[in-house]
Amino acid sequence: GQTLSIASGMVEATLSNEAERLGWVVVSPAAPDGVRFFDGSEALVPGFLDWVETWVTPTGGAPHVLGPSNGGISSFRYAIDNPDRVQSVVVFPGFPRGDEDRAALDQIVDIPIRLFAGGNDDPWVENAQMTVDALDELGARDVEFVVFDGEGHLPDSTRDGTVLFEQLETFR
Repeated sequence: GQTLSIASGMVEATLSNEAERLGWVVVSPAAPDGVRFFDGSEALVPGFLDWVETWVTPTGGAPHVLGPSNGGISSFRYAIDNPDRVQSVVVFPGFPRGDEDRAALDQIVDIPIRLFAGGNDDPWVENAQMTVDALDELGARDVEFVVFDGEGHLPDSTRDGTVLFEQLETFR
């Protein structure tokens, strides 16, 4: 639902410890009035990031976008719509939702992309693999997909943020 409680809970449980330890700033918008960031609210994200950049400048000039589940779908949507404002995409899990986003994957072939999924989450694994295959066909330069065998929709291996920030650190 991308509600405030879900967004803040994910940041607190999954991202905050590693972010603090490694010196990262993490921000997460909540979907206004329940309109998710791939159902219309994505139009608000550039302005949100403009505001964030009034008090912190992203290392490398652009933010990294990441998210689980609907946040992963939203991460792809934002990157596709704003490729010049994205340094990397990390989803755990995620994929571009809908024909329009899949058709626009050529917009992000130069952006490092990391996809993570639980092996027991068949639909998300299949969609992520189709995304990787499409990006490979388009000549994407830096795409990796990791499936955690025996894990579910929100893979336990990503829950403490360590594996996510290991990837983010490689992009710094």
